Amino acid sequence: MSLHYFSSLVSKMFCVAALATVTLSGCGDSGPERASISGQVTFDGQPVEDGTISFVPAGDTQGPVSGDRIVNGTYTIPADKGPVIGSHKVEIKATRKTGEKIPAVPPATGEMEVTEDYIPAKYNTETTLTADVVGGENKKDFTLTAN
Repeated sequence: MSLHYFSSLVSKMFCVAALATVTLSGCGDSGPERASISGQVTFDGQPVEDGTISFVPAGDTQGPVSGDRIVNGTYTIPADKGPVIGSHKVEIKATRKTGEKIPAVPPATGEMEVTEDYIPAKYNTETTLTADVVGGENKKDFTLTAN
């Protein structure tokens, strides 16, 4: 067998192995199972008008953080972007207008309305909220209070 023939054979075998690896990498598990989740969020009895909700895997649960906007007190996260099955810490944040206006930061002109974060830290940066997510559709409502 000539050196050129051997080199060509090795090159072809490498190409076949590389193609098989690429083909097989598309098969199998596409990541942890996710679920859809929706619900209502209120603060002191009123719907949270504009905020965010995040589901952060906790304990043995592995996977990405999932979240969405809260609009007029509701949120909906479809399964393809939803939280993974398991235990989660839940973080809820929201801002509201204070009625105060300040000069706009250049290059903007005029005034801008001041907003404030009003959801207590126990519901976001120091959250005490949890949710267990199961397969399929989940409904989780959160009733928050200032105290």
